[in-house]
Amino acid sequence: MEDSTRCTVIIFSASWCQPCHKQLPVQKEIYQKLKDKVDFVTISIDEKKTIKQWQEFVKKEELPWRSLLAYQDIAGVRGKYYVPHIPHTLLVYPDGNFEPFNLWEENEINKLYALTGN
Repeated sequence: MEDSTRCTVIIFSASWCQPCHKQLPVQKEIYQKLKDKVDFVTISIDEKKTIKQWQEFVKKEELPWRSLLAYQDIAGVRGKYYVPHIPHTLLVYPDGNFEPFNLWEENEINKLYALTGN
């Protein structure tokens, strides 16, 4: 995590995941409102053979936050963060604890705004 005093939103995605791509406008909207208070990171679970497609997607969509690749240990990353499927998003608290976070649920978004004083 970039700053241990801030919450981090971790977004698990992949180049081939159309439901993930549909969430991007909502993610960008929340990011624009909270980028000074919350860190955002996308972790791609693309396999090595589809990394190029992921990189092209990130460039095309002008992803404004960090994007990491988990291709060297997809199973390990999925296990560590309890990622049963994608799209999957986590809210990581400054103390390192985390919980699933649904960007489509208004009460979840309001919770994030409350945590950041918005």
